[in-house]
Amino acid sequence: MNIPWFNFYDDQGSVRPEMKETLLQLGFSLDQDIYVISNQGVRSAAVVMALRQLGFQKAANMSGGYLQLSMEKN
Repeated sequence: MNIPWFNFYDDQGSVRPEMKETLLQLGFSLDQDIYVISNQGVRSAAVVMALRQLGFQKAANMSGGYLQLSMEKN
């Protein structure tokens, strides 16, 4: 599933609490493993921080992102 990182934050940089309900309605659960990846791992780290603040404690970032993953395959 692709949810842009900026959907997790408001204009002041605070985590949007309504994202918790959105994710629960999409079928995510608070005790579920959630893996987040972005191109270089920076935006995904921001999403993981937001997810954990919302109660999704098993959220994890793929540090290095797609870029590192593609370099390891070559």
